[in-house]
Amino acid sequence: QDPEECDDISTLGDESMIRRAARTLWGPGSGTPSAQGAGGTKAQRAQRPPAEMTEIRIDKSKSRSGNTYIQNYFSYNQSNDEEAAERNLNTPTSTDIYTTEKDVENNTSTSDMNHGSASASSDSEQGRSFVRRNKWLIIQFMVVVALFLLAVAAVGLTFSFLHLNNHYDSSAGEGASAGTSSDFTDLSGSIPPAFAPSLFISTSSPTSEPNMASPTMTPTVQSNSTIEDDEEEDSDAIAGVRLNLLTIISNQSSSSLASLGDSRTPQHQAYDWIVHDPNYTSYTEQTILQRYALAVFYYSTGGPDWKTENFPDTSGFGLENSPWLSYTDECLWESTNRGSSARICDDDGNLFALRLRNIGLNGTLPEEIGLLTSLRIIFANDNNLIGSIPAEIGRLTKLEKLRLDYNQIEGKLPSELGSLLELTVLGLGSNKLSSTIPSEIGNCDKLVSLGLQNNELVGNLPEELSNLRWLENLSMEHNFLSGTVPWDWSEMYRLQFFSIHMNSLTGEIPQGLCPRWHVYMEDLKADCDKIDCWCCTECFYS
Repeated sequence: QDPEECDDISTLGDESMIRRAARTLWGPGSGTPSAQGAGGTKAQRAQRPPAEMTEIRIDKSKSRSGNTYIQNYFSYNQSNDEEAAERNLNTPTSTDIYTTEKDVENNTSTSDMNHGSASASSDSEQGRSFVRRNKWLIIQFMVVVALFLLAVAAVGLTFSFLHLNNHYDSSAGEGASAGTSSDFTDLSGSIPPAFAPSLFISTSSPTSEPNMASPTMTPTVQSNSTIEDDEEEDSDAIAGVRLNLLTIISNQSSSSLASLGDSRTPQHQAYDWIVHDPNYTSYTEQTILQRYALAVFYYSTGGPDWKTENFPDTSGFGLENSPWLSYTDECLWESTNRGSSARICDDDGNLFALRLRNIGLNGTLPEEIGLLTSLRIIFANDNNLIGSIPAEIGRLTKLEKLRLDYNQIEGKLPSELGSLLELTVLGLGSNKLSSTIPSEIGNCDKLVSLGLQNNELVGNLPEELSNLRWLENLSMEHNFLSGTVPWDWSEMYRLQFFSIHMNSLTGEIPQGLCPRWHVYMEDLKADCDKIDCWCCTECFYS
């Protein structure tokens, strides 16, 4: 067909492709189907026979680069013969067609090459971009790792410096002298779990001996260089003992550990005594803790001023007792019990009895008494103890007898007493206790004797004491108690002695407590002018 009559030929594909196809079919020219192309002018073309007219069949498809190209060109002779036309339609009739197909193939190849080049360029650019991105990620990762390693190194150096500083501080001025406060830094895990016995070297304080041959009686003492050599020789061993003891104390009593920094405290004095024990490395951890707690008790209750003459002689019973804080077995330390019952430890060396009656104890009960968890008996009555009862006494869950009566103890009754479920005797009378009676004492349902007389107790009588079904002796006289006697107290079926006189109680005595109805009641005392007690065995009047 005449290209001039094909108005929409430009819509068939890439215009440059169309022009190339037109030049191939119509001859050389300006590249467009003009009068000069296709073999002559328009008049000349008009003279050609119809059979010479050609038809362009264009199949469009997309290459990978997105360009449109002509895939197949076929021409056929326009004829009235349909069979010939069909044959001509499917058969190339000119070498120009093959040339055209080759050109198309070349164009396709060129387009593919251009696409490949563009794709390669795009892939290369993407690769470089990927490398750049990953390069920064790698750099950032390396920076983070480097900072982490620097932080770890700084922490390690800090701990090493603190450990060395503590070691050198504890090494200076050792011997028998008290350690400095730097010994008591919270080591938090840097303390070794145990100290090798083979490294221990016992220490002794340098002593002065007068030279009697000297006319001036000038005492001769060890030279400073000799003392320094001895201290240097013993410093590593003492430092190891100190660290081991600090570990044991810190695991059991943080408050005790905090008191070690002051050389005036009983805790520091006990600490300094035990680190110079020549047998330290042969002890178990339980024995070390036990000896430390007893040493704290000794210094806290004025041990150097105890009336040691009140300790009985037990040599006739085969027991060779030793003074307190001697470097001997603590199970052989002096006690106020006589005869074979003077034993204070069981067969495993655990302290079960602390019997120190009327030996002049003064000062306060230390919190460290709660470390003696194997205790079953504490007799410290008839002394001059002051201060309050430490709450840590509630840790003595095996305790059966506690007598602190006839002292000067003040403050409140700790509710932790309710944790002593094995308690049978609780004697706190004749002190200066000034709180209410904690209801938790009702938990001690094995109590046989409860003495709270001659104090300054206030408040109401707790109903929970009715749980004390085994109670035989209840003394509450001479206090400031108020309210009424709980009716449930009639359930104390074994009560024999009950005294509540010299208080501010009102109401009436429960009928179940009267000797007439109470099987075991023998002695019932009350303020008969304040409380209705028609069955009391003894009445008091203000």
